[in-house]
Amino acid sequence: MDEFIFRAKNITMEFSGVKALDKVDFEIRSSEIRAVVGINGAGKSTLMKVFSGVYPAYGGDIYCNGRKVSLKSPAEAAKLGIRIVHQEADTAILPDFKVYENLLIDDLAVETGMFRYNRKKMRQKAAEVLSALGIVLDLDMYAKNLTLAQKQMLLIAKQIHKKCRLLILDEPTAALGKEETENLFRLVRRLSQTEHTSVIFISHRLAEALAICQSCTVMCAGRVTDEFAVD
Repeated sequence: MDEFIFRAKNITMEFSGVKALDKVDFEIRSSEIRAVVGINGAGKSTLMKVFSGVYPAYGGDIYCNGRKVSLKSPAEAAKLGIRIVHQEADTAILPDFKVYENLLIDDLAVETGMFRYNRKKMRQKAAEVLSALGIVLDLDMYAKNLTLAQKQMLLIAKQIHKKCRLLILDEPTAALGKEETENLFRLVRRLSQTEHTSVIFISHRLAEALAICQSCTVMCAGRVTDEFAVD
C-alpha cells in the first residue's frame, strides 16, 4: 500500500464563542499508532470528530498526502479512508440485526439502494471479512446480545473491511477487562503491521496508551502541549 501522510495545521473549533481547539497541529503516517492523551475536556474527542467529518465547521487546514482536503461530513472522511469508532458502541449498532447484517448493511444500502439481499452470500462475505481480520464473532448472534468488547470488535471490523488508511479509536478500552484489552491490542498491531493502517488511540489510561503506541500527543485546554516518541 502507498505511503499515507495525514497532516492538520492550525485546527480551531469554537462552541458558543468558547475555543475547544486552539491552533492544533497534528501529523500521522502509515503504520503509526499514535496516542492522544489528556484530561477530560482537553479537546481529544473534539479533534477526532473534526478529523472524521463529524464537526465540519472547523478552522485551519487538513492535508492527505500533501493534498488539501475538506472534511465536511463523515462520508467525505470515509472516501479518504478516515474512519472512527466512537466510545458509545451501543449507539452505533443495530441491536435487532445479526452480526453479519450489522457488518455489511451500510455497503448493502450503498450498492443496492434497498435492504433486500441474499442472506447466504452476505453471511459468507461477513465470514471472510472477520476471518481476514482475525476477529471471532458468532455471525448469527443478534447484536444486542454481544458483550461490549464484541460490539467494539464488530464496529472496528465494520469500519476497516474496506479501504481504511486512518482508524480513530476513541477510548476503546474504557469498559474492557484485561483480556479484552489484549485482544484489541493484537488487532490494532496487526492492522498497523500488515495493512499499514495509521491508528489514533485516544485514552486517559496512560500506561495502556504507551504500551500499544509508538508516539504520543498530549493535549490540554484545546492545545497540543507535548509530542514525543514512545521508547
